[in-house]
Amino acid sequence: MQSLVNRIKLAATPTAPHCARAHVRHTVLSWAVPHLLDDARLIVSELVTNAVEATGRPERDRTCCVPETLPVIAVRTRISGDKFFIEVWDNDTVPTDREAQADRDPDEGGRGLGIVTALSRDFGVVVLPGRGKIVWSELCAGPGVARVRRAAPTPLPPTYRRMPLAAPRQPVGASTPGPAFTRHAADRWA
Repeated sequence: MQSLVNRIKLAATPTAPHCARAHVRHTVLSWAVPHLLDDARLIVSELVTNAVEATGRPERDRTCCVPETLPVIAVRTRISGDKFFIEVWDNDTVPTDREAQADRDPDEGGRGLGIVTALSRDFGVVVLPGRGKIVWSELCAGPGVARVRRAAPTPLPPTYRRMPLAAPRQPVGASTPGPAFTRHAADRWA
């Protein structure tokens, strides 16, 4: 059985849920399972929002302007047979507690995992000791969805004209760099 996988890594910032929704939208439409679009976007939005919260909000940190210091989360979508999986990894090793989420005041959030549970065929958490956790959700994609046909390349339109690449032009009055400059530039970029 063939399976399809798509991944994206995101900075754990407030913009991550939006980016994850766009990624899942593209994936769902390119895999020809548009009936999953609304549920998949809502689920990934909730899971990524929780991952950003668990990882830490960089806007509270002074290091948020340095890309190397931003915490990272990852989103993986996978389809295998009639199962469509959404998996979100973060570096927090504390498992998501469904009861603690349910006890929170609804005005302060806490409805996310309830929404995920309601929309999913199955849902769970895998703790990776010392490496974070993966929160996953399974949706029903339908039978035989992962059968992918090999597509033929699209022919060029008849009005398309192949043009040879011209040699680069030098500005008027410009001289060609000498061999010493060429050797220096080659050594510098080697």
